[in-house]
Amino acid sequence: MKRAADKVGPIVTTRLRESLRKKNARADLVLLVGGGAGFFAEAIKDAFPQLNVSTPEVPVLANVRGF
Repeated sequence: MKRAADKVGPIVTTRLRESLRKKNARADLVLLVGGGAGFFAEAIKDAFPQLNVSTPEVPVLANVRGF
């Protein structure tokens, strides 16, 4: 899983940057939720060092409980 995340992480961060640019938006916080949240944390932190990256205690339940 780690190798897959290392491979996919840069793709995810590139798409996120592109999406923010297209919408001319700025982010204040990145909230990682869902079962795969932990796999992308390092890639997101590397790509957005100026942002606070947060993950709930149980990220897999975040969508059910509400953010």
